[in-house]
Amino acid sequence: MAKGKVASPARRRPRRGPYIAVATLCERVLNESDNVQSAIRIVDQVTLEPLSASPPPGATVLPAIFHGALLIMLKTGDAPGRYMITIEAEAPSGKRVPFNPTPVELPDKPNGGASVVFQLAIALTETGLFRFNVRLDGRLLTVIPLLVQFAAARPIESIVVEPPGSPRQRSRRADGASRATRPRSSSRQ
Repeated sequence: MAKGKVASPARRRPRRGPYIAVATLCERVLNESDNVQSAIRIVDQVTLEPLSASPPPGATVLPAIFHGALLIMLKTGDAPGRYMITIEAEAPSGKRVPFNPTPVELPDKPNGGASVVFQLAIALTETGLFRFNVRLDGRLLTVIPLLVQFAAARPIESIVVEPPGSPRQRSRRADGASRATRPRSSSRQ
């Protein structure tokens, strides 16, 4: 320390924490007997199969349901205490759906922490980028994105099954592939 300068005991570093250790969507969370959690099949996009045909008039089409879990793991840092975690799902259209606030207690250890698992069953009524806004006592911690899209429609010919004994079934090649599965040109030569 330089001569003549005295350290002030009132001078402290700013309070730091809580910190995010994990914030993710996954298929499920395992809670092991040794208090270790595992996020299984982390998800950042969902691909829906397109409807194969138009529904009949007056029919009700049910939306696809995303079943999964949202895992939030926090580390205490220099900020032990009781906090409130809130999650708000935001659809691509801008519609927002809040989850029930969940209390979390962070222990008085710098390496201490806590985790919260939200079980999800979300009706996917639209495609695009969904956002899960994660807040701790009203302060935005992070945003978890989920892209929902439709798979490309498959041509009808790719799912036609030839009946056993048909001419195309009998014309199997030596490698086991059927000529009927090869792409064909629409013009004949």
